[in-house]
Amino acid sequence: FIANLPADALPQPPLPTPILIANGTQDPFVLYNGGRAEMNRALLRSTPSTVNYWRKANGVWGVKGITHALPDRDRSDDCRLIETRYLNTQGEVMVDFIEMKGGTHKIPSRLAEHYPGNCRDAEGADLAWNFMSQHSR
Repeated sequence: FIANLPADALPQPPLPTPILIANGTQDPFVLYNGGRAEMNRALLRSTPSTVNYWRKANGVWGVKGITHALPDRDRSDDCRLIETRYLNTQGEVMVDFIEMKGGTHKIPSRLAEHYPGNCRDAEGADLAWNFMSQHSR
């Protein structure tokens, strides 16, 4: 959850690495559109660039993503979760990207306080488990 890759060039991983990325469009610490991180001032890629790195690394660069909105369980939180999955030829999700529209630097939680940027439409732990339980390694 909530991470962008450094702007510097990175080597490709030796093996495909299924990954879940969930970033908030209003995150003040890890900027969705890239830039200097608030905490350590590291220069980070944008979220779309990070997603594209993993698409290339996982062999799903030319694959059209399957996008859908997760249920808007709390309409008062001003946040929507939009999921795009990139599957390999075996039907395995290799990159699962959840855009937290209006979300900040917090993992989604139905138990989160009513505070701007807290996505209350899903449980982050459930999203992570649903992704990880599909992969055996």
